[in-house]
Amino acid sequence: MIFSQMSEKKNSDFWSTLNFFSHIKGLGVGNFINFRHISQGLVGQKNVRRALFMLANLINKQNFENKGIIVTGACGTGKSALGIAFSKLLISKFPFIKINGSEIESPLIPNNEILHQIIRKTVGVNFYQESLIIEGEIVEIKINEKNKKNIERKLVIRSQNFQSVYELGPKIYKKFLEKNIKKGDFVSIDKTNGEVFFYEKNIEKSYLEKNQDFSSKKSASLEKYKIIEHFITLHEIDLLNSKKKNMSTIFSDSQFEISFKKREKIGKILKRWEDEKKIKIFKGILFIDDVHLLSSQSFSFLGKVIETKFSPNFFFVTNRTEEKINGLNYISPHGIPVDFLDRFLILSTYPLSKIEIEQIIKIKLNNLRLILKKKCLLLVVKIGVECGLNYALYLLTTFCFHSIEKEKETGFHEILISFKLFLNFQKIIRNTNLPNYFLFKEK
Repeated sequence: MIFSQMSEKKNSDFWSTLNFFSHIKGLGVGNFINFRHISQGLVGQKNVRRALFMLANLINKQNFENKGIIVTGACGTGKSALGIAFSKLLISKFPFIKINGSEIESPLIPNNEILHQIIRKTVGVNFYQESLIIEGEIVEIKINEKNKKNIERKLVIRSQNFQSVYELGPKIYKKFLEKNIKKGDFVSIDKTNGEVFFYEKNIEKSYLEKNQDFSSKKSASLEKYKIIEHFITLHEIDLLNSKKKNMSTIFSDSQFEISFKKREKIGKILKRWEDEKKIKIFKGILFIDDVHLLSSQSFSFLGKVIETKFSPNFFFVTNRTEEKINGLNYISPHGIPVDFLDRFLILSTYPLSKIEIEQIIKIKLNNLRLILKKKCLLLVVKIGVECGLNYALYLLTTFCFHSIEKEKETGFHEILISFKLFLNFQKIIRNTNLPNYFLFKEK
């Protein structure tokens, strides 16, 4: 019984680490000068990581004016990993959305509308609302039941210098019961909307001030006016102002087109509020993998969006050197129109060496909590060098699965079984005995 429980726990730990980029924790750059070759799950690519660190700081300070980065390089050089690491450096208020170039297609609405909606999701707005807050420690909750219909509830609350009695409404009292708030607990009650914030008993005041999401004006009484922040994306504002005008539209999967006039009207209002300092705009990151798959119309639309005020920052990734622009017969660098490339900063990754591939595999094995013998590790590294790093990393999960199910250590035999079972593209090219429908060649 104990063994089976241990086995279940081991399996659950393993499956939680199966995410391909679960080992990525950041760019591994302390500052622009200090750089570690192996840090936070990344190996090598020194210049690219330094450049991305600098750009992340500019975006966090809202000083990045180029609006776009393109990372190019061969397959398996860590372009997507760099994008994920880049997102870890951004402040949490900056939205980050990752999509693939092939996702911009729908039979229901135009492709440009899909792209526009995704772009609006990556731009956030902070609204500031002034609310009256009652804050202090609960001394007593008095309940006087005269009859079933007439129940008096009173709250005795105090601060360091004051004590006062308030009448408790049924809705706020219900929230007190849900959160199990009792005598001695520290609470904040928003009188404008009835929200209740509950803190642990005997909590330190200095800790509260650091962890509150709202800034307060100085006041000596229990009641204080505080400015509370509300975060919402531009797409959510569009949905709330659409024809349906229903809160459920935010959580709905149904796709529908939002008119240009509606967005233009919202943009004018937000611009005026920003000038009046009622709101603050946060321009996030739209990460598009395989950007060369976008159509020429999408590139034309993006070129127009980049010039607008409410445009996010773009992070594009491609593994093409020269490619036909999708929808046109013109060959262009990276499959992207030249006039579009001029507006972006371009970074290039270099092919990884054998030592770097070995270091990445070791990091992934550590993340999966697995140990390989030296001979087994050398075999996996050889597979990574000859068949590609992505293939080797995906292969790790297969023979790890085999060893965990059999409740034994991963050995040479398990690696060879996985290698024989799963083909990679180089095996397909070499193997002439395979049927012709496996081979894709232009006539």
